[in-house]
Amino acid sequence: MKQVLLLLFLAPIAVFSQTISGQVLDSENKTPVPFPTVKTLDNRGVQGDENGNFSLENSAFPIQIVISATEYITDTLLVNGPGKLEILLVNEASLYKETEIGPVVIAASRRKQKIEDVPISLEIIKPELIANKGITDLEQAVDQAPGAYAMDGQISIRGGSGFSYGAGSRVLVLWNEVPLLSGDAGDTKWNSIPIEQAQQIEIIKGASSVLYGSGALNGIVSLIEREPGPKTEFTAKYQFGAYDNPQRESLQWWTKNPLQHQADVTFGKQINRVGITLGAYGFTNDGYREGETEDRVRMNGTISWKPKKIDKLKVSLGWNVQMQKTGNFIIWQSDTLAYQPSGGADTSVAGSTLTYNRGLRLTLDPSVKYFDKYNNKHQLRTRLYFVDNDNYTNTSQSTTSSVMYGDYQFQRSWGKDAWVLTAGTSFTRNNVNSYLFGDHHSINSSLYVQGERRW
Repeated sequence: MKQVLLLLFLAPIAVFSQTISGQVLDSENKTPVPFPTVKTLDNRGVQGDENGNFSLENSAFPIQIVISATEYITDTLLVNGPGKLEILLVNEASLYKETEIGPVVIAASRRKQKIEDVPISLEIIKPELIANKGITDLEQAVDQAPGAYAMDGQISIRGGSGFSYGAGSRVLVLWNEVPLLSGDAGDTKWNSIPIEQAQQIEIIKGASSVLYGSGALNGIVSLIEREPGPKTEFTAKYQFGAYDNPQRESLQWWTKNPLQHQADVTFGKQINRVGITLGAYGFTNDGYREGETEDRVRMNGTISWKPKKIDKLKVSLGWNVQMQKTGNFIIWQSDTLAYQPSGGADTSVAGSTLTYNRGLRLTLDPSVKYFDKYNNKHQLRTRLYFVDNDNYTNTSQSTTSSVMYGDYQFQRSWGKDAWVLTAGTSFTRNNVNSYLFGDHHSINSSLYVQGERRW
């Protein structure tokens, strides 16, 4: 009798409740669209997982469903009966590219925006420009943007004071939304930044919002690392250059023209729930001034993981290690021998003004990003940044410094990004060890909140 009653109870459910399931894919490359929202016109719906899979119960057909996802054009589909569907959504970025509307940027409000929605002056440098011009570091790349120029290793935007000794840089440099200023001088080590791995370079001209604190008084240079995809991405590049002979023979100190070599290799791929990017870089420069050589080698990468049991969680660890050796002098022999150091290029001679430095730059970037059931974003980004400058010609000028940085951010939007609330807290600790200017440490913490409304 109980079995008969159970069958009678389940029969209406079997008749009237039927399932629509399927997967939402990118229309261009057929990759899964993470966390799509599938709703009916009466506002019943579900949110899919990170692989675009969804399942929706329904009792009557035909029915119209609305499919939406972040960065994709919302679409409506008429479903005549239960079954498994494959739904293709058009990425907004590809639509902008076809209509020649600007690309998507992140630096302005620490979230993805169409460039025409950004209310501040912002310039974008694409990696193709860097590759075509043979640029060797970020300092040279920023020089390509109108209104921004580099002078003595520091950047000035629209004539502003980009650097103040003792106070540090007034142009904030970011790698993956985290500041990249050293602890000893508060400056940017331009040649240690892996621009070959950057998706694009965004330059904000002028003071930025509260989201970046007081370090962005003159502007921001932001680089976002290229995200790996399901298809293997591999690049390799080599470039070579030579210094010509100067017009004045007295300036020529070499018997063989100085040379410059640069090579880099990058790799990226998404393997199931694990994303991997790897890069290697080498550079050597004989220099046109005697003794001012430069040699550096760099290894970098990021590994990310999305656990199966927590679909909306992403854990990442990035790293960048560079070793370098450089020579430099500030006093020359004479106006006739201006490309040679005073006292000669033999550093064993007491009168030589040429010095050699060994350097280590190391960054470790653990981060966590999570979307809760209300689609609010929670993001924790941290960084350990260690710099070692070893002047082995004059050891009293050697320094080491470390920066420990952490930033938690909460972000919520209403009405398809009509209203956006961004809030968070950040913490920075600097430790400096130096015989030249003493040992120091500092702690800087902050709270921030920003509201945006788009009409």
